[in-house]
Amino acid sequence: MIQNIYTLPKRFNIYQKERFPIFPLVISLFPAILSSGAVLNNISISNSILTLIATILYLLHIRIIDDHRDFEHDNIHHIERPVQKGVISKKELISIDITAIIIFLIISALINIYAFYIAIVMYFYSYLASQDFFIKKYIRKYFFVYNIINLLQMILMQIFVYYTFTDKLNFNLLILIHFLFTSIGSITFEFIRKLKIPGNDGTGEDTYTWHLGFAKSLILYAFFCFFNIVSFTILINLIINKTLLYFIFSGIIYTILMIIVFIHKYKKSYTTDLILRLSFLLSYATLNLIIYYIKF
Repeated sequence: MIQNIYTLPKRFNIYQKERFPIFPLVISLFPAILSSGAVLNNISISNSILTLIATILYLLHIRIIDDHRDFEHDNIHHIERPVQKGVISKKELISIDITAIIIFLIISALINIYAFYIAIVMYFYSYLASQDFFIKKYIRKYFFVYNIINLLQMILMQIFVYYTFTDKLNFNLLILIHFLFTSIGSITFEFIRKLKIPGNDGTGEDTYTWHLGFAKSLILYAFFCFFNIVSFTILINLIINKTLLYFIFSGIIYTILMIIVFIHKYKKSYTTDLILRLSFLLSYATLNLIIYYIKF
């Protein structure tokens, strides 16, 4: 027992690397947090860091409850995962989850009361999601509806981010377009997480490529990228008048993303899959940093 306690950080690190890679999360989350504060004209580095910690803890909570909820499914279809291999137990993950949620709620309360209220709503919704909204047999039949409903957790998290910078949120056009921009970004991240190379879909019927096919999934990803770029361009136009340079820059980014899509379509390799994911991660982070830079 004592040995398990001492080795838990090491075993959690193994779990984290496979199921919850923190470094890519920080790269995607922190620029989006900065741009959120910027469009509210109330940026604070200290609040940004606290918000980053809070959102990471909340996403860890979602990951752990997902692994707990899908345990039986993963025992059959994903035996390579850390919990299934015995690297870390469900009981240990629940203990980590409780700690994460307590810290998340404390940080939210320290920021302001409205952020705390949203945090409570987020936690309640995540609980419903962990129970498959008490209609598991029905809702699991509809893969896309099920994933959209679960994605609402990311939408709630973006509202939480706004409230960490202000206690009076007015959804004007600028905020609405930024909200659209970040929401599309979150949807795209979730989508590419379940976009697999043909042959790597597994047997769980739990990827977009299994339901849509590889080519159609890439086309849908291309549409997500397009709408993300368009919402960014509209946002920039609302902030400043001289948008030609940023319009050209956006076009270059989209062109690069599409070239990578075409390469991945024909190569279908681990390397091109990694490049596809990294390219969107870096482009999304860059666009958010541009918004922050322009506003401040």
